[in-house]
Amino acid sequence: MMSLDEYEPIRQIPSPSGSRLKKGVGLTVEQQKALVDVCPTTTNKGLRDAAILALALSTGLRRSELVSLNVSDIDYRSGEMMVTGKGNKQRKLFVKRSTLKRLARYIQARGYHDGALFTSVLKNGGLTNARLSAQAIYNIVAENSLRAGLGIIKPHDLRKSFGTTLDRAGTSLTVIKDLLGHSDISTTDDYIMRSETEIRDAMHSVPDL
Repeated sequence: MMSLDEYEPIRQIPSPSGSRLKKGVGLTVEQQKALVDVCPTTTNKGLRDAAILALALSTGLRRSELVSLNVSDIDYRSGEMMVTGKGNKQRKLFVKRSTLKRLARYIQARGYHDGALFTSVLKNGGLTNARLSAQAIYNIVAENSLRAGLGIIKPHDLRKSFGTTLDRAGTSLTVIKDLLGHSDISTTDDYIMRSETEIRDAMHSVPDL
């Protein structure tokens, strides 16, 4: 432990005036589950919203990628999904079995015809063939995050949560970069929301010199 005499010189040093912190939210696994489970599965809207949120959290898709998905972009047996991202770059992702089940329940209500995967809902609860807009995705995420008691979460936070979850599981930054469709690994690193506890624990692991 540091003595008072040793601490005094350190105390005289002024604190930094500011720092550049990462913006956004990295949801814990429990919070991610709460966000998906808050969607009522007794309505078409609830089935659709749960499928959107589960897919976004388990694949890290951008808003634009979610709205551009067609039913035929996913192989519902193997879980393979072809995504067209920025610059028309394509990448292959794999959808988890639990998410495929949510998608299957939603598609059963939607109908098995090809076209936009995620469509709008009428006031009477019926599903249309009209593709959702990026703004609609934003509203769905915000609405359900408030209902789950998480405050207002943005679609970009779901991407950050995906990257952070993989990072905490030990996935290499290079693999996370490819899954998120980034061209620059520094962008991927900025997505990883590391807690102050993780940073402190890492710093304490270095030897005393």
